[in-house]
Amino acid sequence: AGGGFAGRIAGSVWERAGPDLRLARCPPGYILVRDEGQAITDDCVACPEGSYTDRDSTFTGPAGGPGLWTPTAANVSAACTPCPDGFQCPGGAEVRGADIEIFPRVSADGGRRGV
Repeated sequence: AGGGFAGRIAGSVWERAGPDLRLARCPPGYILVRDEGQAITDDCVACPEGSYTDRDSTFTGPAGGPGLWTPTAANVSAACTPCPDGFQCPGGAEVRGADIEIFPRVSADGGRRGV
């Protein structure tokens, strides 16, 4: 009967750092929140509506680097990518086309002007 640790978010990766388990990676759609002084606050926080992230969020340490993380949950929306024009982003990793159809404009004479 093993006693493995499973994170709250499927696909998150936790690593032992001294006596603590620390969050090291979150799956696409989530930003890794990690304050080096507060292990208890480690979390994967979903990008809010109107934004997304389509890549893993990884911790690189206070020196920075190519990872994607923030020390507080208040900064999550700034770490996410804004939704592109013409698309809908309900949050997380999802980006979908808008629910509208655009039709070409047709003149009252059926497009026969100048004939």
